[in-house]
Amino acid sequence: MVEYQLGAGVPQRTTAGSLWQAMSGRPLSADLLDWPPDLFALTSLVLQRSGAFRFALSPPPGRQWPPGSRSGWSTTVEAAGRAWSGVVDAPGEPVPPLLVSMMEVVVAAATTPLEELSTGADWDLCAALLTLHAIADEACAGIGVALAASNPLGCGWWW
Repeated sequence: MVEYQLGAGVPQRTTAGSLWQAMSGRPLSADLLDWPPDLFALTSLVLQRSGAFRFALSPPPGRQWPPGSRSGWSTTVEAAGRAWSGVVDAPGEPVPPLLVSMMEVVVAAATTPLEELSTGADWDLCAALLTLHAIADEACAGIGVALAASNPLGCGWWW
C-alpha cells in the first residue's frame, strides 16, 4: 500500500496516522476519545484498508482472537463501551482504562505501515484496533437507527 503525497514525488507508505490525517485533517491522537463516532470511523477505515478485520475470524498462526475467553472479552468490551457513552458529555470524567490503554497502542503505532497490519506482524496493533472498534461500536449503539426500544445505558449523550 503506497500513496503519493502531492508535491513530494516520493512514495510514502500508508499508515493509520496518514489515513486519519487525510480523512480528518488532524493528526492521530488520543483526542479521538472525545467522540466515539470518530474512533469508530478511524478503526473502520484502518481495518478495512489493511484487511486486518479478517483476524476477528481467522487470526494469524500462533495468535488468538479474542484475547482470553470470548465471553470475557465480549463482556469487558460491552462494559467499556457503555461506560464510555456515559462520560462523553461529562468533562473531566475518565474514560474506561481499557479504552485508554488500547488507544495508547494505536497512537504509538501511528507510523506503522498498513502492510504490517495486513499480515498480522504487528499483532498488538491489530488487537488494539479490533478492540477499539468493538468498544466504539458499543458506545455508538443506536446512533442513526430508529429503535423501538432504546437501551437507557447507551447513547444517552446523543438524544
